[in-house]
Amino acid sequence: MPALNKAKNQAQAAVCLSNLHQWGIVWKLYIDDHRGKFPENLDWMGPTESYWRDPGMLLCKSATKTNGPITPEGQRGGKFHAWQGWGDDRPILGSYGFNFWCTWNTDGGRTIERLWTSTNLKHVERAPIMSDASVGGYCSLPEDEPPEYDGQIYYSSPSDVDEIRAACLNRHQYKVNVLFVDFHVEPVGLKRLWMLWWHRDWPVPSEMALPKAWEDPDHWMYPLERPY
Repeated sequence: MPALNKAKNQAQAAVCLSNLHQWGIVWKLYIDDHRGKFPENLDWMGPTESYWRDPGMLLCKSATKTNGPITPEGQRGGKFHAWQGWGDDRPILGSYGFNFWCTWNTDGGRTIERLWTSTNLKHVERAPIMSDASVGGYCSLPEDEPPEYDGQIYYSSPSDVDEIRAACLNRHQYKVNVLFVDFHVEPVGLKRLWMLWWHRDWPVPSEMALPKAWEDPDHWMYPLERPY
């Protein structure tokens, strides 16, 4: 049984990578049609919808079902659950999230200098567009704290803090799959999420203060591979 479960998990991770490769094509087509630019606001599904038609592209095979009944209010996803939103006339299920630094939108304290507004910038190979996630979009910061336990769901209430937790999911053997701004896709170890350049002013690894929680032997992420 352990061998069968491992094979199943590997197959699901491979399909997830394939989905994100397809999203790479979607984003390449969209950006080519929009003078190399990302969307002007945080709605990423609406602007890209004409480039994809299969709702299955929104779902990692490891997280295809929601935590509960579908409602107009929507709900968060989780390690092995899809998030649920609502389109114009139908519910939308997904298990990938969009990096809210890939936009021209400066609401919520985002400054234009930090935004990945286009693909024609330096270091795009380190900048995520999408990843496995428990919400449809999130805005990571270097000081974000990791989940307190394996499977903790990110909630924005009472304030938008520690949003990197939306992607820090033990979904693929302590890794998540990530699509980058240069359109390549790769699995990323959970600790290495803090090393990615979510925005353009992200500190380099040698200057970054890593989460103190990782120094605690009782923390679930303590034994994981070092991020660099």
